[in-house]
Amino acid sequence: MWSQLMARHPVWVLLVAFGLAAGSIVLTVMKLEFQPDRNDLLSRSLPWNQEFIQWQKRFPGKDDLIIIVDAGRAVEAGDPAQAGQRAAVESLVKGLAEDLKKTAFIRSVEWGYPQSQYAARTMRLLPMAEFEERLEQLAESGTMLISESVPKLLGNVMKELQRSDSAVPPPGSDEKAQMQAAITRIERFAHLIESLHARLKAEPTGTGTLATLLDPLADPSRISLLTEDDRFFFIRVHPQREEGRLNEYAAAISNVRTVIASHQARAGDLAIGLTGIPVIEMDETEAATLDSTIASIISVVLIFCLLMAAFYSVRTPLFAVLSLLVGIAWAFGYTTLRVGHLQVISVVFTVMLLGLGIAYGIHLAARFELVRHKYAPGPGGFVAALRDTIETIGPGVITGAVTTSAAFLTTLFTDFKGVAEMGEIAGVGVMLCLLAMFSVYPAFMRIARAKHKHFKPMENRAFHFFEERWVAPFWKKPVLTLTVTLALVAGSFAAITQMRFDFDLLKLFPRNVASIEWQGKLSEAGRPIYFGAVVCDTIPQARDLADKLREYPTVEDRFGGIGLLFPSQDAAKIAKIEKVKPALEGAAAGALQPVILQPAQADVLPSMRTLQTAFTLTGFRRIPDEVKPALARLQQALADGTTYLASLSDDDRLTRSIRLHNEYSTMRTQTATQVQSILDTSPLAVSDFPPDLLKPYIVPLKAGNESGEQSVVLEVYPDLSRGTTGPPAPSILDPLFLPDYVGDMEKVAQEGTGKHVTGPAPQIYRSGQLIRDSYKVAGLFALMVVIVLVYLDFHRLADVILSLVPVGVGFALTFGIMYLADMQVNPANIIVLPLMFGIGVDAGVHMLHRYRQSPESRPLGLTEGTGKGITITNLATMIGFGSMLLARHRGVQSLGFVLTVGIGLTTLACWIVMPALLELLQRHRVKKGT
Repeated sequence: MWSQLMARHPVWVLLVAFGLAAGSIVLTVMKLEFQPDRNDLLSRSLPWNQEFIQWQKRFPGKDDLIIIVDAGRAVEAGDPAQAGQRAAVESLVKGLAEDLKKTAFIRSVEWGYPQSQYAARTMRLLPMAEFEERLEQLAESGTMLISESVPKLLGNVMKELQRSDSAVPPPGSDEKAQMQAAITRIERFAHLIESLHARLKAEPTGTGTLATLLDPLADPSRISLLTEDDRFFFIRVHPQREEGRLNEYAAAISNVRTVIASHQARAGDLAIGLTGIPVIEMDETEAATLDSTIASIISVVLIFCLLMAAFYSVRTPLFAVLSLLVGIAWAFGYTTLRVGHLQVISVVFTVMLLGLGIAYGIHLAARFELVRHKYAPGPGGFVAALRDTIETIGPGVITGAVTTSAAFLTTLFTDFKGVAEMGEIAGVGVMLCLLAMFSVYPAFMRIARAKHKHFKPMENRAFHFFEERWVAPFWKKPVLTLTVTLALVAGSFAAITQMRFDFDLLKLFPRNVASIEWQGKLSEAGRPIYFGAVVCDTIPQARDLADKLREYPTVEDRFGGIGLLFPSQDAAKIAKIEKVKPALEGAAAGALQPVILQPAQADVLPSMRTLQTAFTLTGFRRIPDEVKPALARLQQALADGTTYLASLSDDDRLTRSIRLHNEYSTMRTQTATQVQSILDTSPLAVSDFPPDLLKPYIVPLKAGNESGEQSVVLEVYPDLSRGTTGPPAPSILDPLFLPDYVGDMEKVAQEGTGKHVTGPAPQIYRSGQLIRDSYKVAGLFALMVVIVLVYLDFHRLADVILSLVPVGVGFALTFGIMYLADMQVNPANIIVLPLMFGIGVDAGVHMLHRYRQSPESRPLGLTEGTGKGITITNLATMIGFGSMLLARHRGVQSLGFVLTVGIGLTTLACWIVMPALLELLQRHRVKKGT
């Protein structure tokens, strides 16, 4: 009946089919969108996902865009010689920030804060080595604190030098270190004299202060956001959502990239990059979409060429491909109406349907070509040949399509929304492609090929895609064939036990994508965009959690967010401060007392002359050669300063000396204030930082809360070097590191707050677990559905088991190949679990149908065109999946590799294992006389 309908009304069939396809395409172009946010692929009913969503809403830092300026290794903090280079970099950063503030869809921009907004005691945030260096400088400031004027400062410094020179080094001390310390003290004294000279020479309208001369980096107008190695300057951009768009940050990202491009042209050798989770997700989606498009085009072309070679025809493959494209267009229309978007998982469904859907047309074409010459030319013979074709291969094709579709649809029973969407789209798409092949393709053939005529007779073709003689050695020795197969399968199962699920999305991201590469650089520099976060009710609670987390090897001793209040090695730093506190506490308090000097007491010339005489006549008692260059510099500085002051009139000299004294008094007062702040060893507080710096990490505990209660977020960074027993993990998402890292944080978070640890890294881990478990469930459901459907087809359990042999062997050997290729199961290729059963059983079903119809012909299950149909079908499917190997997106590439290998091995199992097994069974039946 179906064949008569297609044969009698082909024009109407094509008009309806293409009308629906055109409507689907228009609808898709107008309405279908792409969803880049991975978190939207998860069910919102999951408790840990609810906490993540709440964290995102209340602490929106995850969605920040991060601009990075790579200054190279030239900028070293604290090196005066690099002040100009650093100033140039900061000027570029400032210009970028100012332009970004004027850009649409940008809420705010952070690139640094005035130093005056930091309390001096935040010095405890410095790494230990730098902290000790600053603390040593702080201890040396005691000389200035007790010196109420510049002349007294010079005298006191001179006394310290003399005391240091006369001190006897303790036994066993490092003489080289002692020598270097002496040189350093002399050079600092020389620098002091040079700085005083420069300020005395400066005109009243000149820029700069004594403080900036003594330390060019001591008082910058702003402190830039820098990585620990002072290489990467970065800007945090808080984007504004564009309401009504699926990718709400697309406009912000595009605008930021435009600003960066305008500045990069004048940045010279400085590289500017953009990263951040929204940027990476958008770039990943775009790359996957482009890969899917390219793979689809390549698939269509290669499949068309394959069919031309297989059928020695242009029209047959052309009609098959056109019919398939109609089915895919319908699938796009369904996707647009039912789901409304594609995402990084489902974006490859077109390539999958190309590989799967063409199979149904190939089976039709192969059987039709085989039987068409048995019937009379003309419409009547066409209808008879079509009816023969559908009756012969229809049950197997329909069973195969239904099982494949059911395998996809089993994902609807999982909690992973992205997987479920992919399964629904592909499952329905498979059935729509089947419908197109059973309607559009016969209608095409009825119009174009009512009369039977081969382009080239089958027996005269140079190449056949399957010949019985190829597999004869295997079915003729079934015991040996099956023994070798069992050994290989056993080895593969052993390999499977050594494999693990790889959560690392970084291994799946596209190659040569700038935002992903910049993320890697930022992570290596100690500013990872993937981290854990714990939401706490109070700052003390967060401090207690930080102390507990530090005990775990997976956690770094440095925290972000509110964790800025809990410096690394804070107890050790406080102990060092306590050691210098007695010598500085009284001096700082005294320096804050008002000082009244007579003008003559500010005159620097007498002190300069005294020092010059002392160093010229005596210097040090013993002057080693290593010290002479530093001493010569000091003597020259004293000579230059004395000569200059002596050249001035008395009034001018006193005026300049008084101005210098005023600058010195201001610097001394500021230093005393800073010293008192540093000596305060109480816990750091929010008030010690710029107001906006910690604001994103502190929110009211409840909406409308008037009690002042707040909740805060502690960002927990990974320690990749300590968190593994072997070499350092390559990334936070490494499967050997991430589970332990999340487990440690979860334990502390649950005990301390009763909440789940959240943040990007735990979310990736849990979603990875979910996708792994979802596909395990989907694979189990797919196997059960396949068993049920095949049983309904054959009504024998033994036949069900037989039909699963090719896919079972192919499935096992695929994992063996993955093990040999050092490829783990990951969130991209795990789709093989349900899909292999759905696709692979198709070949087994066809072979079993052929075996039941022709138990006498050899090789069993592959005669009468079945072998050719299976081979061409699987080759076409392999072309569809194999085209993914060209993708930049390594997840798409991984999926393509596994499915291509899987279908290839299943095909080999159909050629080698299945005929041997059927032969063995048939011999047994003949022997028993059944």
